[in-house]
Amino acid sequence: MTTYLEFIQQNEERDGVRFSWNSAGSYENVLVAALFIPLKERPDLPPIQYEPVLCSRMMCHFSSIEYVVLCSPQMPLIFLYVVDTCIEDEDLQALRESMQMSLSLLPPTALVGFISFGRMVQVHELGCEGISESYVFRGTKDLSAKQLQEMLALSKVPVTQTTHGVAVSIAVRLLECTFPNTGAQIMMFIGGPATQGPGMVVGDELKTPIRSWHGFEKDNASMVMGDSFNISLFKQTFQRVFTKDIHRLFKMCFGGTLEIKTSREIKFSGAIRPCVSLSSKGPCMSEKEIGTGGTCQWKT
Repeated sequence: MTTYLEFIQQNEERDGVRFSWNSAGSYENVLVAALFIPLKERPDLPPIQYEPVLCSRMMCHFSSIEYVVLCSPQMPLIFLYVVDTCIEDEDLQALRESMQMSLSLLPPTALVGFISFGRMVQVHELGCEGISESYVFRGTKDLSAKQLQEMLALSKVPVTQTTHGVAVSIAVRLLECTFPNTGAQIMMFIGGPATQGPGMVVGDELKTPIRSWHGFEKDNASMVMGDSFNISLFKQTFQRVFTKDIHRLFKMCFGGTLEIKTSREIKFSGAIRPCVSLSSKGPCMSEKEIGTGGTCQWKT
């Protein structure tokens, strides 16, 4: 006979949802919360080909359902590669081969961008034929999205932004300017710690202590760590990023939206990252905010 704990675990594994009151003890004071896996695969539950329908009763046995929204506009997949050039030639060649492999796995309609960085940050113009063209930014100064948009649109003079931190900042700002409110993948390949600009981990001098793992445990991005880009672990893991399902679609989430709807007796305080508020107000929002609150919709 199945115990209550085994029953809860079976439901969590099947639906990809964990509620705090099922995990805490009977006499513990815990917040009412839920952990949700957006891309949980359910082989026993095929996607439904119509618009989502709200549950009509409190106890619904069909609450975990995947819908295929037919009227949604189809945007091309966007991939922005950010590469650290301060690595050995052998690693750089291996990384180049892995990136070429990944490009062969992308659909013909995908949009691809390329940023390289060392002491300076370069945004490369891939559409130019016969001549290499790029925009160069300083590795010690950060820019806003508006500043970057004005510089890329009005001038080709070398301008700002930084190494690791600035390279990521430029990648985000570039996507904000060119494809606002659109899902995209930023893939960053790093050969060492940031030594200048925003996000600096350690300086050039040996007396400067390096940041430890405590400074990174708050992050929520996927990360693969290895000794070299030339080892099989990196190559296999990187290739797995482009895995497709039975419908030949990437197992990725581009521009997903999370929306919470509750009964009038329940109000929610917020969502824990990674997500961005869409500033959508609703009657079920609590005055007390936890994480990213003040909205009932988030971009994931």
